[in-house]
Amino acid sequence: EQARPRWCAARALGTRNEPRAVRALAKALEEDASWAVRLEAAKALGEQRTDVAFEALCAAENDPDARVRRAVATALGCFTEARAADRLLAWGERGDASYLVEAAIRRSLGRTRDPRAREVLARSLREDAGSWGEVVQQGAAEGLGKLKDPAVIEPLLQSLAEISTDPTVRRAVLSALSEAREVVADETKLRLIREVAEAQLDTYDPNVRIAVASLLAAFGHRGGFSVLHRMVGRDLDGRVRRAAREASRDLSAGLASPPELAKLRDARRAKEAQLDK
Repeated sequence: EQARPRWCAARALGTRNEPRAVRALAKALEEDASWAVRLEAAKALGEQRTDVAFEALCAAENDPDARVRRAVATALGCFTEARAADRLLAWGERGDASYLVEAAIRRSLGRTRDPRAREVLARSLREDAGSWGEVVQQGAAEGLGKLKDPAVIEPLLQSLAEISTDPTVRRAVLSALSEAREVVADETKLRLIREVAEAQLDTYDPNVRIAVASLLAAFGHRGGFSVLHRMVGRDLDGRVRRAAREASRDLSAGLASPPELAKLRDARRAKEAQLDK
């Protein structure tokens, strides 16, 4: 209870974009006795994106509490710079005692958009099986999606093709592929992604099937209607049927936009993808 006022103060300071606030947050991250206060300070420093904030986060990579280290790893992903990728790559190479921290490192590495991250994350997706709930592989898949790079499509599809891939990882891969529409312009490749995703409907895990419905809605292609309608009519799980109905509704809303607006949207996405590189 005594830590609550300091936690509230750290949260409030995170909204103040001024040097004094950053210094106070850096001190809290280094010295406060409460893990909750240090965690909130790490989150706030990630939002500040200053040199002082970056150095404070780097100094906290070895915090004794895994919850704080996870927040630090997540905050480093807010710095879309090579120096942040350097720290995350080195941290990932060292490893961490917490699987959840390892997952956060991989997600943040993808958010940096650093080209070195692609091979590291693809290898992690292939090889880092065996963690609790396969959270490390999930983090690798989500990181690949955050890279916004067409080259990540192949390792993601390969993961779905592996019969040993855990359903939780399949969900993360499908979620990452849902973002492919923003960076892939080749209709042949987009069709391949849809076909591979539709093949996942044979899995027993309803959450994987729900992820397929979300992907079909995100892709915005008329061919998704037949699959979604089949899911509504045949799937035995009510949650999946509801997700398919909602996805069908979202797909209809997206296709109802004028063609000119769709072209402008695609042009904007292509431009954003170029700028991100």
